[in-house]
Amino acid sequence: MSLLTLSGFSMQESEASAATYTGAADLSITITSIINESNPGAGYGNDLFYSGLIAQDPLSESIIDGEGEVTPTFSGDPLLENPTVLPVNFSFNQGMKIAGNAIDGSIDSYYFGFADLILENTSEDTYKINYSVDYSLSVITTTSSNLDFSEATVSISGENLGLPNDYAEVYSNALIAVSDELSDKNELVLTLVSGEDAAFFSALEFSGYAEASPVPVPGALGLLLTALLVLPRFYKTKK
Repeated sequence: MSLLTLSGFSMQESEASAATYTGAADLSITITSIINESNPGAGYGNDLFYSGLIAQDPLSESIIDGEGEVTPTFSGDPLLENPTVLPVNFSFNQGMKIAGNAIDGSIDSYYFGFADLILENTSEDTYKINYSVDYSLSVITTTSSNLDFSEATVSISGENLGLPNDYAEVYSNALIAVSDELSDKNELVLTLVSGEDAAFFSALEFSGYAEASPVPVPGALGLLLTALLVLPRFYKTKK
């Protein structure tokens, strides 16, 4: 009997046990109204301007040890460095999605996308700007390793934003085969007096780690040997 057991499992192959993570972060800033507080009858005189840039941190990268892949996707509305007249219905959108799959080995990712947005008041009037900030976060891990995780973060900071301390940050975190989602919409107000600016700095950040190790399975030759040894005993029993 001991020989049968040994023969059945003495030769083994390996199949990969994949581990994955995904993370998505989206942010939008939308102006809902612009009110001339100095001269309400005059309305908005198209004398507010915006400029900025959107980019990915050059240090963003994935380290793949073994067999695996990571697919990063960035999206966002282009921002011009030269000041442009601010439309009443101005909106800005920024997004990031990371999908990683470790087949045999590990994947380790860090990605950071950011945007600078400047609003300038070149008029002699004071304007009140009503705007909304929407965000959504989603992270998922599909593995059972205690080392695996995924985390996504959205943050906004700057000057004269109408936020407490001009700063806000939210994050979503998933550990060990779980998922986490967050979303919200905030209605805000900022005031720009003559010659004043409002500065937005928004950041989307993702970090994740996944590790997959081969899982031993009975080899085909070992199973064949087991069958050959069991067959004669089965035949004798029948006789």
